[in-house]
Amino acid sequence: MIRNIAQYMHVRKKYNAGIIDESEAMRSISVEISDSINSCRRSSSLIADSLEALSTVGQDNSSASEELAASAEEIAGIADSMKKLTENF
Repeated sequence: MIRNIAQYMHVRKKYNAGIIDESEAMRSISVEISDSINSCRRSSSLIADSLEALSTVGQDNSSASEELAASAEEIAGIADSMKKLTENF
């Protein structure tokens, strides 16, 4: 009977060693997943910051375009006036 108990304990020891190995592997995989998730979060944050910067540039370009259009209209008006003045000569 003691021999049976010793054999059983030997089998359990091997089984437990396998469980410990698998647990360590799972822990390692969990750390890798956590690192990957953190990397994705940082990347997402950088993308969001870049998109915000692009939006700001787009708004600035829109404002500059409106100012350029107003300046072009003003220059066209001045050119028209100058053309009329020079026609009189």
